Amino acid sequence: MLKRRAKSIYRYHMVGFNFGTVRSADVPKDRQRVIKEFISQASGIQVLVANVSTLALGVNLHACCSYGVFVWLAPTAQTMRQIISLVRFNQMRVVNWILIRLMYSYNDYQERSVCGKWLDRSPPGQKDTRQDEHMLLARRRWKSTRGC
Repeated sequence: MLKRRAKSIYRYHMVGFNFGTVRSADVPKDRQRVIKEFISQASGIQVLVANVSTLALGVNLHACCSYGVFVWLAPTAQTMRQIISLVRFNQMRVVNWILIRLMYSYNDYQERSVCGKWLDRSPPGQKDTRQDEHMLLARRRWKSTRGC
């Protein structure tokens, strides 16, 4: 019974999608198994749910996915850029990232904190690049709520 329950943790079927999940409490061997299943086209896993802090910087999933969704901001702007903007080895296509945020919540506070630190550390007169487009939009929104 315990084996069956443990196995069901890693595979979900919800709203017509086949899920794989990786949690920080999982054993590394189990994490790798779920990631290999996600990367393999034969497995049928279409969605991988993972923690940004434990996975996004150490695993190259850009070869096998086309959309990414953030439910929570990373603690620094550099981490967000690392996850979103950089081109990876074996990248097959551009990955579209979606940031889901809830207004008037901790997400607003966290966004202001990340953008504020990013603004303080960016050199004056920095040329705006496409890589920083998502941060520039957040900066404009942050400035408008701040009254600048």
